[in-house]
Amino acid sequence: MGSSAPHHRHQSSLEGFIDFSTGANPSFNLDELDKAASVLRRVIEHFEPLSTEKPYNRPRLVRLTYEHARSDQSKSNFSHAFLGAVNITIDEVIDLDDETVEEEIRLAYRTNYHWY
Repeated sequence: MGSSAPHHRHQSSLEGFIDFSTGANPSFNLDELDKAASVLRRVIEHFEPLSTEKPYNRPRLVRLTYEHARSDQSKSNFSHAFLGAVNITIDEVIDLDDETVEEEIRLAYRTNYHWY
């Protein structure tokens, strides 16, 4: 008897979910990286408790991926890709209590990367 095919395909990276290709200047300097980390943290802290998706919480996956990035360059690349995917700049004031803003972020991410 042959081996059965796996029920779920395992993907070992976020390639294909987040565009890591480099643009003209994808890196943040250290001050910008601090701002990006703050914005990223606010967005994740807002959406993580709202995600009930199984088998995993996608906002938590984003947070853990950022937290486990080993270098500032990796964190910069990840932040740049994620914030670009949800159309947020590091200098933008984001009112996450505004349902329209919340829905725009959710839609941008869902369109690109299938967040809930």
